[in-house]
Amino acid sequence: MPERKGSHLDYDDRCAIEEGIEAGLSASAIARRLGVSASTVTREVKANRSCRVPKRSGDVPPAKKCGNYMGCERWGTACRSCPRPGRPHRCRLCKEAVCCDECPDFEPRDCPRTGTWPYVCGCGEEARSRCPLPKWRYRARAADESSLGRLSESRRGISVSDEELEAMLGIVRPLISSGLSPEAIWAEHGRELPVCSRTFYAWMEDGRLDIPAILLPRKVRCRGRKSGKKAPDPERYRGRTYADFLSLPAEAR
Repeated sequence: MPERKGSHLDYDDRCAIEEGIEAGLSASAIARRLGVSASTVTREVKANRSCRVPKRSGDVPPAKKCGNYMGCERWGTACRSCPRPGRPHRCRLCKEAVCCDECPDFEPRDCPRTGTWPYVCGCGEEARSRCPLPKWRYRARAADESSLGRLSESRRGISVSDEELEAMLGIVRPLISSGLSPEAIWAEHGRELPVCSRTFYAWMEDGRLDIPAILLPRKVRCRGRKSGKKAPDPERYRGRTYADFLSLPAEAR
């Protein structure tokens, strides 16, 4: 079992993954260095690798960027307004980049080598520069920023979809209007609702729901919570601190 089960990878770990990929190591070899499972390494690379789409023109048809390139049967119909009217030709042989942007059958094409470990481009620089397909890379800095951004985004807002929220409000709103408390509602319909009653209270206090908190039966009778403890009055403890105690003569202690 991995020694670090449940922990997140950090920047140093991603640097080790990047170095291992460049050295041609397997996912298992990199995982042993980090003390994690091999699936952790493969998921990390696939989730946080970066892609650059080349903008190359020349002898390579731009249509080769399409996944349907080999089976394309279109003749002058990929674009809404063909740049070569009156001269029908195979769309997959056209060198106009606009065809890929307008063709309804266009599907991005990835190199089949990036579908297996290490999930990034492994060709040499010369072959890579001629390839019209998206270029996949794993860079530790970019991967770390991508992971942290996704982690931060996942903790924003509320943890249910719009459909689940509307379904929950459809059940809760009429019952609260009739005078029931959230505890009574959750005791009866708790299995149908996606969150607990405590979360529902928190969302009401934050104003995330269109149900005013004043509709709750006991809300108008409860005093608001104090914001925090007051700072102690220094005059109240003058002459009563531990330093004052130490200043006393030994016989008076």
